[in-house]
Amino acid sequence: MKIVKKLVSIFIVMAMVFVFASCTSRGKCKALGETYMDALISQDYKTLKEYSRFHNKAETFLGSYTEDDVVEVLLSEVSYELEDVTISSREGTGLLTYEVTLPDLDAATKDAPDTIEEFETMVKDDAFGITTMLLEISVYKVEDEWKVNDHESVISAFYDDFYKCANDIGYVNFNVDKASSEWEGADGDTYEAFSTRIVYCFSLNEVPNSEIIWSITYNDEEICSDQIMVDTDRFSIGYEVDDTPYLTSGTYKLVVTDTHSRVLFEAECVVDDIDYGSIIESAKWVDADGAEYSADATMIQLEVQLTKSIYMDVTVNWYFNDELISTTCEETYDYITSEVLATDNYMYPGIYRAEIYDENDSFMYLFECEVKQDKLVVMVDEWDTFLNWYHTADDVTGHANLKFNQDVNENLIYEIYFEDKILVYTGSVEATDEAEIVFDIQDLWSSDIYYDHFYAIHVYGEDGTEYYFHEFFIEWNG
Repeated sequence: MKIVKKLVSIFIVMAMVFVFASCTSRGKCKALGETYMDALISQDYKTLKEYSRFHNKAETFLGSYTEDDVVEVLLSEVSYELEDVTISSREGTGLLTYEVTLPDLDAATKDAPDTIEEFETMVKDDAFGITTMLLEISVYKVEDEWKVNDHESVISAFYDDFYKCANDIGYVNFNVDKASSEWEGADGDTYEAFSTRIVYCFSLNEVPNSEIIWSITYNDEEICSDQIMVDTDRFSIGYEVDDTPYLTSGTYKLVVTDTHSRVLFEAECVVDDIDYGSIIESAKWVDADGAEYSADATMIQLEVQLTKSIYMDVTVNWYFNDELISTTCEETYDYITSEVLATDNYMYPGIYRAEIYDENDSFMYLFECEVKQDKLVVMVDEWDTFLNWYHTADDVTGHANLKFNQDVNENLIYEIYFEDKILVYTGSVEATDEAEIVFDIQDLWSSDIYYDHFYAIHVYGEDGTEYYFHEFFIEWNG
């Protein structure tokens, strides 16, 4: 009997120890579960990692869950109640089952207002209604402590729907710190003329970790846009010229929206009007007396020196007496040069004008000069027979029409020389603003003069002033 009693006593003690151990484990699991659930609702990732069986893995997994305004608002109305606890002290495992009460996420997604502030009010007023979910937490005993065994499954089961709701609604935390956010390189919101880029630098109160869409318009016309992920509290958005030398003056506007087209931020800047007159250092007509050229000028050339470098192509329209005669494209740095060449022997007398436009077809400069009629010059010589220096003995006559820059009203004397040394022919002609010279090639020959030599014709005025010279060659053709 004594032996039986002792055995019964041992079983009773063992049972009491087992029951006590179970109760202790159950209490510890419940305490773990409550701490863990509170950490879930408050997004206390440090505690969640601490109670995870696999710390390193938990830290990596939690990196995909970040702070979000919508999630925070929804979690503020979440509550839970323990439904069941199953413990196996011998195996060191357990299962906690919770009923979680939360706002109806489908209704919140469907009926979300435009702002996070309105959304928060509706959640607190239960405007979307409530729903419940069962959350199971598997625990595992590690030495004398209980840890969450399948941490990833719990986190995903609890958070995924909240973050899906937040993503579908698309609110972005984009509170710009006005004290440190600004147009870079501008005077407030004004850029000086000839600027090549505008940049807005953001300094946010928090990291949005969300995609945004931005666009920049010029005078209400979009010039660039992009969709980017903002995962930092400091970043920049800007525009830089590509195919033009500088930004066109006017108003530029930056607009930032979320992926649901809700405006998050707006800012404007102004690029000052361009004053080309303020950067001109000097302008001159090359080889001219101020802005006047002599009648014997064969080229008109303009040089404009600037006080700063502008790398672009400019267009120069040249006019003669208000008639467009040429258009040239010139590369410019800190200077602009352009010229007009005579189409005949000399420039025609009159007013020449150069109008200069930049790459945006904006007017830059206008300069005028005058070619004077201060001396008699031959503007055009038209030869019917002598088309070049080389002629043959079969040519019978030389015939030239000379056109002058002004009326001559005098007799012109012309002389033809052999090798520009021996006078072999002379004649005269009356002229006004043109003269016709005709001579017979046979008259140039004598017993002392041979073929295959150069000849030259000189034309003089009554006072001996030479107005014209032409050299030609007579060759023997057999």
